[in-house]
Amino acid sequence: MNRSATVRLGIPVRKLTLGILIPFGVLLVMSAILLSVFVVNRLQDRALHEQQVTVRTLFDTEASLHLSLNGLTVLARNRGYERIWILSATGDILASSKESDIGSRLDERWWRRLEGRRSGFNQESVQFGDGTIMLTALHHAEMGRWVVLLSRPRSVLAATSLYLGLILAVSLILWLLLAALIWGTLKRRVTEPLKKLDERSMDVMRGNRLTEATLDRLWAETAPSLGGHADCFVDLARIARKSEEQSLETESRF
Repeated sequence: MNRSATVRLGIPVRKLTLGILIPFGVLLVMSAILLSVFVVNRLQDRALHEQQVTVRTLFDTEASLHLSLNGLTVLARNRGYERIWILSATGDILASSKESDIGSRLDERWWRRLEGRRSGFNQESVQFGDGTIMLTALHHAEMGRWVVLLSRPRSVLAATSLYLGLILAVSLILWLLLAALIWGTLKRRVTEPLKKLDERSMDVMRGNRLTEATLDRLWAETAPSLGGHADCFVDLARIARKSEEQSLETESRF
């Protein structure tokens, strides 16, 4: 008889571990993809809201018309904006984050998107060259003033890939920790107790007698982990031992 027969007839630890980890890994990957998309969408919404707040702040600040070139330039550079313009009602650039723009008229491709619009916010994505530009503008017809902000949004694919990579890296670490925990737990709580039962079953098959002390110790070491499996084995071993003792006693009488 193979020494590991009892273990093979018991719980297949490796298959059980993989059966837990593989579905969990697939679920983890799907969750990481959905989470990365959610994070990117949230960041985009936050960026759009931040641009609206910036435009509103510049519009409401009386000194915005007199902001120094350095102030708008620093703001645009720190926030990663392409351009900030403060315009008159006719499209003349009163202030800009780029000095060469001041005093000139806004380029027609931009002014056509703004001219004739009512007071309030205007935010839209505009195709510009090989990419897109997000235009955020605030207009007040009575005051005759425009505040326009241009920004280049991050590539959705690149941003999603970045966050997906980060989330997957963290998920992989968690998956490996879980794998180590499951493997260690199954080895300590299942494999080792089954090996002890395996050894004793081989002793029984070889005809070796197991003492009550040995069976008590075996039960104490395996029952907390294997429960009824250990109870059944120890009970059968005790029955076999008593049957053997009765047989020996009967033979001795005759």
